[in-house]
Amino acid sequence: ATPAMASLTPALPPLLLHHHARRLVLLRRLLHLLLLPALLPLPSAASQPPGGEGGRRVCIRAGGASLPAPLYKQAFLAYKYANPNASVSYDETGSLGGRNATLRGDLDFGATDEFFEPVDFKRNPDLFVFPTVVSGVVVVYNVAANLTGGRRLRLDLRTVADIFMGKVTRWDDARLRGLNGGLALPDAEIRLAARANGSGTTAAFTEEVAWSNFEFFYALGRGADVDWDAWTRGQGLPPRTRPGGPLAFFPTNERVVSHVVATPNSIGYAGYAHAKAVGALVADIEVVESGTGARSVVRCSDATIAAGGRLLDYDDDLRASESPFCSNAAAWPIVAPSYVALRTNTSGPATRARAAVAGEDEGAWCGEEDAADADAAAGSGAGPLLGRILEYPPLAALCNSVIAACNSLRHCAPLAVRRRVGRAVEARLLAALAELADAAP
Repeated sequence: ATPAMASLTPALPPLLLHHHARRLVLLRRLLHLLLLPALLPLPSAASQPPGGEGGRRVCIRAGGASLPAPLYKQAFLAYKYANPNASVSYDETGSLGGRNATLRGDLDFGATDEFFEPVDFKRNPDLFVFPTVVSGVVVVYNVAANLTGGRRLRLDLRTVADIFMGKVTRWDDARLRGLNGGLALPDAEIRLAARANGSGTTAAFTEEVAWSNFEFFYALGRGADVDWDAWTRGQGLPPRTRPGGPLAFFPTNERVVSHVVATPNSIGYAGYAHAKAVGALVADIEVVESGTGARSVVRCSDATIAAGGRLLDYDDDLRASESPFCSNAAAWPIVAPSYVALRTNTSGPATRARAAVAGEDEGAWCGEEDAADADAAAGSGAGPLLGRILEYPPLAALCNSVIAACNSLRHCAPLAVRRRVGRAVEARLLAALAELADAAP
């Protein structure tokens, strides 16, 4: 695992281990995605003709959120290594771009940190959305300060809100000195770096910050699109977004981090994976613990992001939510689940257009292999099998481990062997289900 991948916490296993009865429907939908690739292996280099003349190539187009992009790109590389004839492209267009492109049918799947609206599901009955990873959103900074002994800049979310709202504009502000034990900070203007509009990272950041500072909430609001000049405009101050002003926008988290690292006296927000990958400085956050009211300092790490992810709950549509007033010293306060969205109607105009272009220009047909696997799944009885597995949550959890083993087998075994193993696994599952049914009261 790379540092970027290590900082992204998988979102699905906690769902599989959740025993609440109302989760059975969403678990069944997830297991359709998770188990079918294990029982019906996707084509690999061992089962496809060479990628030269006459070879067929699977073309997959994806895009959207930049928060989970480090993990997705590593996964695509691993898939490409095991399947040389597969091509996966991912464009970091932001969460709003991923959502809109998915709804238009321009992508095979899109990624977003903001969930879809109810009207999107009504207008697109074939829209399927599920969470993949949970990541932390952090405050990165570049300021000349005498921070020794592993110390980092310390902030609380209320002060973070005032900085990005425009109330705290200089590094030697009394509030910043107070939070950092009287540390000598430079007499310099704070330079801000933010994501361009339509960002799921902005949505996660402003959602948490707004609950900590209601003036920020009423002036700037929260969500993927924020009017960063709203408060300063109300005070009769010049817009911060003017050319040469203190606030700059960037299309991806990677660009935000790069700008902060290269710009003295700057501060911005981005995904932890992006900051960790380049060694950017990440501020510690002071929180007020729920219940006790005690103040604690949280340092962002893989463990604290995972703890923050465990505070999330998921409704029947797989939408994540958290209590804005639930905090503790072990959990990073700003966590964001990322979702993958796809249209299950694979005969849409975008898919047909891509297949036609591939056939004319490259001698390849995109999606044929996936369609063949779907046909095989439809005739295999796998759907009823999965439904029965979900009646026994411990067995569903066991299946999650079996999936990992089957996925590993894809890369090193011929297709004929993988199919035999898949049939054997299915037979054993059916036998286990029969025994459980006989033992049921």
